[in-house]
Order: sequence, then C-alpha cells, then structure tokens
Amino acid sequence: MLSINYQSFQFASVKNTADLFKDTKLLGVKRLYDAARNLFKTTSPVNLYMCPDKPVYKMEIQTKVNGKDIPIGEIYYIPKDRRLDLYDGGNLLAQWKGGKLVFQNFSPLMNSIKLDKQFVQLYNIL
Repeated sequence: MLSINYQSFQFASVKNTADLFKDTKLLGVKRLYDAARNLFKTTSPVNLYMCPDKPVYKMEIQTKVNGKDIPIGEIYYIPKDRRLDLYDGGNLLAQWKGGKLVFQNFSPLMNSIKLDKQFVQLYNIL
C-alpha cells in the first residue's frame, strides 16, 4: 500500500467547477471528474475539493438517503504521481499508480468478478 498521508491535508471545496476547469493544466482532473460522475450514477453531485498547498484533489461520491446527500465514497487524485486512490465508506479499496493497480482490498467475492476492471474508465485517465 502506498502512503495515504494526504488524509491529513486541508481541502477546500470547489464551488464552481466550470471556472476551475477553464485552466487547461487541469485537463486530467476534469477528465477524472467527468469519468467519476459517469461511472457512479447517483442522483447526487460529485463534490470536488482541492488542497491549496499541494496538487492533490479529492472527489466525494454521494447518494440520496431520505432526501439528503450522504457521502458513500471518495477518490483522491495526485496528478504528479499519476496516482488514484478509491475509498468506500472510509475504507481504502484500491490504489492505482500510472494506470497500474498497486493495492486492492476487495473481498474474495468481489475479486472473483474482477471488480478492479469496473473502474477502468477512472484509472485509464492516469
């Protein structure tokens, strides 16, 4: 497992993704954000956060429960390392670096259906 020290970072919510994505240097972040929105088809938004001090991005996947948006997963993206970490309810599920799976924490049942292949549209961006 790769270091997860980014969890101690302070993240700021991105209120207007359209303005942020006008910066062409963030094309990879935009592509990942769009892929996450497409893959996790929830009725709630994918919230985007960025670390002001370091190039680390966090995407919070949500779903509606009793009319409220509830976080169900997170994606951390570190562009300079071409790295993507996927969390489910606070548990690290998988880490990709340079498009290669370097850590997985799937149950044997989920592993038997090649769950990591379900996320191909996310890690292919790396």
